[in-house]
Amino acid sequence: MTQKTRPRALLLLGAALLGVACARAERAERSGEVTLRLFDRSDVRAWLESRGIAPGADDLERIPDGSGVRIRLGLGGAIEAYCDGRVELRNGPQGRTSYYDSQGSVYAWIENGEPKFSIGAVDPKLGTSIVIDPGGRYLLGRDQRSDYARIYDLRRLDAPLLIRPLRRGPARLFSSATEIVLVGYAPDSPAATDVIRFEVRDGTITEKDRIPIPAPTDVWFGGRFGVRNGAPDLSEFALVLSRDPPLGSRLYVFDMRTRELRHVPGFDDHYTAYVACDPLAETGPG
Repeated sequence: MTQKTRPRALLLLGAALLGVACARAERAERSGEVTLRLFDRSDVRAWLESRGIAPGADDLERIPDGSGVRIRLGLGGAIEAYCDGRVELRNGPQGRTSYYDSQGSVYAWIENGEPKFSIGAVDPKLGTSIVIDPGGRYLLGRDQRSDYARIYDLRRLDAPLLIRPLRRGPARLFSSATEIVLVGYAPDSPAATDVIRFEVRDGTITEKDRIPIPAPTDVWFGGRFGVRNGAPDLSEFALVLSRDPPLGSRLYVFDMRTRELRHVPGFDDHYTAYVACDPLAETGPG
């Protein structure tokens, strides 16, 4: 299920006030339901500016426990907005994009195009591109010049848990307590992209299966099709068909139960997150 966040404009008319009251009632009724939500970039920028934060967001992501969203800032650090109305600042290296662990502590940052880490020894082959899974358990390391992906336990980066062939292009990592899911371009697959599932048991990882995701068939002109996000229970994945203007990008959701790909209307390169509320609306302007 998908919900687009509502603009937070100045309330000048009684009708607008009534509309906001209704919107808040709907949010209250839906509280606790984790669903894919869209966050307009201009709304996020305005929310940050209301708190005196500029130049704005570098990315928006779900806090691992699903209690809100974390906005990583372009000048370093992050700000977190929670469904209970709290807003918290997270420190990070000045002027550098930062990544955080499940406890909200700085785990990695980008310095001169290279990832740096706050923990000990790091595999020299980890790569220059990193993705931390939204569950805060694993890290995907890639060298964009290589057709291989390396999966690491977030607590130990000196040796990969798994090395797997993966074509260059969009790829993300997701996890549960017993499963790791890699979504990307498998080199031996004719599909647009693939969901590759691994079982985690007794410290070992075994590839379980691979589920192809077909390319969208509801458009005349294609584009680059890749994963953007995933549900915490791994039941669905959000993917974007990226196209140059004036065609615009389109958002799709792939349902793992039905194996169906459906178009999500109203997307114009918004941020996406699977959360139980719209935390920016719950916290309001600064």
